[in-house]
Amino acid sequence: QTSAPGIQAATALATKVSLTITNPQNAGDVAQLPADGVGILYAEPLFNQLGVHPKRLIHEQKGEQIITSLADQIALIAQAFYPRHVIYRTSDFT
Repeated sequence: QTSAPGIQAATALATKVSLTITNPQNAGDVAQLPADGVGILYAEPLFNQLGVHPKRLIHEQKGEQIITSLADQIALIAQAFYPRHVIYRTSDFT
C-alpha cells in the first residue's frame, strides 16, 4: 500500500476506492493516495490541455497533435498509477 503525507494507514476495505483525475500534471502526487486506481479518466480535460478545440486542429490538418497530446497525458497518468488500473473514457465530441 502507498501512503500520502498526513494520511494514516487504514484497514483494508472490501470496497475498491478509485479516483477521478483531471490534471495529468498532478498524477504523481495523486497516485500517492491509498486508492486502487483511477476509476474514470475523462477525455475532455485532456483535450483542454490543447488550448484550442480539437475540431479546429483537425480542420487545420493537425490531428497528429491531438493524438500525441492525448497519448502523452494518458501515459503520464498510467505510469504514475502502474500497476493499478486506469479507466479512460473517450470523448463524444460532435
